[in-house]
Amino acid sequence: YDPAFQIATFTPEELRRGIEGAQILIGNDYEISLIEDKLEVSHEELIMMVPILVTTLGPKGAIIETRHESIGIKPAKPKNESDPTGAGDAFRAGFIAGYLRGYDLQICGQMGAVAAVYTVETYGTQAHSFTKKDFITRYRQNYGSSVSL
Repeated sequence: YDPAFQIATFTPEELRRGIEGAQILIGNDYEISLIEDKLEVSHEELIMMVPILVTTLGPKGAIIETRHESIGIKPAKPKNESDPTGAGDAFRAGFIAGYLRGYDLQICGQMGAVAAVYTVETYGTQAHSFTKKDFITRYRQNYGSSVSL
């Protein structure tokens, strides 16, 4: 569940229903803060509402939280920093690609970070591209292990 720009338009009840019906809630740190404020809940209470909470932190990486653990995701290193627009969406795509393949949350987050870095390196929101081979190489360069796609 990624309410993002719709947070302001949802009633607290609608937002709560969406979160409680989700397997994953994902947003950047500002969006997660808005959700907590709108629902009048603490961060700990929000974690209890959804099995997996993913908070992206821009160039600082991400945090994946469950009721039992908190996983810090280091950002992938960009070759250059052209434009961060769209990096959050690319992170979500990489994370979901890993999640649907059954990878653990650490790998899912790292896949998200690698997908995001391609966007940061290219001006424009959808101007980047990569091959599976490129992605696997970048993943290994950043995290020291391999991932199968």
